[in-house]
Amino acid sequence: MALQGFILKKFFVRALHECDISCESQIICQSYNYVLGEKSCELNNRTKEARPEHFRSDPARFYKRRLSNRGMSDFDGIAKGRI
Repeated sequence: MALQGFILKKFFVRALHECDISCESQIICQSYNYVLGEKSCELNNRTKEARPEHFRSDPARFYKRRLSNRGMSDFDGIAKGRI
């Protein structure tokens, strides 16, 4: 399965965890597709929850959502008086 139509960056990696690291380091990244045969990442600026009509079956890829919320941790801390 993969999210199609929202790729903001594609690059080759040696290991899958590089996709997580790259997505986490870019605030615009919301999810990614990992392309199995070519060992590449497709960083997306949307999620399957936001655009379910673009989430398609694709046996060559798998989809993963960003691990943390984009830029929300600092805002949450400020709003709750912790920062």
